[in-house]
Amino acid sequence: PTEVAKSPAQAAYSTDRVLGGHLGDEGVVVHICDFGEDVSCRHQGHAKREHVRLDRGEALPKVAACDLLLTFGAPISLLEQRVPGWVEQEKELIELAVDQQKMVIGVCFGAQLLAIALGARVKRNDAPEVGWHPVRKVASKQGASAFNSLPDSFYAFHWHQNTFETPPDAVPLYGSRVCQNQAFQYGDRILGFQFHFEADERTIRNFLLASKLWRNKSDSVQDKEE
Repeated sequence: PTEVAKSPAQAAYSTDRVLGGHLGDEGVVVHICDFGEDVSCRHQGHAKREHVRLDRGEALPKVAACDLLLTFGAPISLLEQRVPGWVEQEKELIELAVDQQKMVIGVCFGAQLLAIALGARVKRNDAPEVGWHPVRKVASKQGASAFNSLPDSFYAFHWHQNTFETPPDAVPLYGSRVCQNQAFQYGDRILGFQFHFEADERTIRNFLLASKLWRNKSDSVQDKEE
């Protein structure tokens, strides 16, 4: 069996690692974040970044001017009967970015919204998944270029009770013990991650303040101290 990274620190892959160096030094990154304070995004190049909070009523970014769209978590569920109006705006923004062949990366809620934009469904997972848990590459007959730069298995940070189905024509990348669909690649420019590759101490503290998901009693939910 493939060895899993021994500690959370070994799972801290920056945006550089995920992008595989394809963004370049002068790219424009549009960063959509709706969960607590701004999530840390550690791109180490000279790319220009625009942080947008749609949940605070900030204006939609101009997709034509961006090279990469990053969309992250939100303390709401896409399975609620009524979701805020900005959710539909963000989905339309993702669809526009896909149509214009931009690079798109969705994380957690952002990945679920990306999956919907690509024709898949979001559903309730069998159990909530909170804290540091291992993810492993899944076997696939289809090729996925992301496999070339990402590890076979590692501990990733999770904070979700819903999950996405793999979109049509997308390639599944990772799964975990309680969540089959942890990541997918669509074409050569689009990635969705149910887990949080960007999480650091600051973002985890924000999650603890913004959500009570960690209070669920399950062997797939770590407590606050863990």
